[in-house]
Amino acid sequence: MSCWVLRARRDAGSYKPTVGSVACTLYGVNTYGTTLGAISNTSCVACPGNSTSVGGSDKPNLCFCAAGYEQTKDFNACIECRPGFYDNITNRHECSMCGGGLYSAFWGAKGPETCKECGPGTWSNIGGATCQLCPPNTNSSVRSAFLTDCKCIAGTSGPDGQTCQFCESNTYKSVTGSASCTACPLNSQSPIGSTASSSCICNQGFTGPDGGNCTICEANTYKTVTGSAICTACPLNSQSPMGSIESSSCICNQGFTGPDGGNCTICEAHTYKTVTGSAICTACFCFPITHSKVRITRRSSFLTDHSPLSRGLTVKI
Repeated sequence: MSCWVLRARRDAGSYKPTVGSVACTLYGVNTYGTTLGAISNTSCVACPGNSTSVGGSDKPNLCFCAAGYEQTKDFNACIECRPGFYDNITNRHECSMCGGGLYSAFWGAKGPETCKECGPGTWSNIGGATCQLCPPNTNSSVRSAFLTDCKCIAGTSGPDGQTCQFCESNTYKSVTGSASCTACPLNSQSPIGSTASSSCICNQGFTGPDGGNCTICEANTYKTVTGSAICTACPLNSQSPMGSIESSSCICNQGFTGPDGGNCTICEAHTYKTVTGSAICTACFCFPITHSKVRITRRSSFLTDHSPLSRGLTVKI
């Protein structure tokens, strides 16, 4: 017999196994029944796992999934919220996604507090279960939501979101992002991956402030090192061309002798040197008198008897 009370048919969700005016019995909690006028609880259906209902429920949609689960459209199952998602009390059929730049590694998360921020150098789209590492030589700010939030670090260059290449030697880049590397001033150099203009230092044979203009060492000076050091004067009585990079470029002047880059001493009396450099000085040359070049002529007789020319002869060259 169906469940009737005072000739009014009882709705589904209850049953009455006896006749008379006894009230119908509600189905228990976490169950439901759709049969009208049921006479036993055999038509009672248990709610899906991880869901609950109040007593007397007469529809499957009155079985509500526990926190951390979403319900299928036909209300026949509760599915645990997967990582990157959490329970959404406003939509029983869909778990909510963690926002961009956030992640959640937990299954069955019950609230947004499980979504944590991605740190620098990582990123995550909405619904992320983990934070993704940025490509090599890039960085990102906290809570970055897109791959293109990964920007080239200083000293490197390339498109946002891709592996960035180190700035070539003799260039630098002091900012983050996709901008190109900047060339060092003329006559200066920098190592690969330089991050500041001050990394550009003057070449040998040039002088100037780091990152500034470099001027060539003047004649008669030299500079063997890179950087901002001043050019060194050659030793006294020596000379070098402009832009000299070694002390040995200082060579002795004409009329002076000595090793290249060393002290130069003046040529001694009766010597000479017509070239620059380390050559020695050359001795002066005297022509000797020979008999073949002597002609005797008669001269005055005032010479003494002891003279070789006392016979009135004189030597003529």
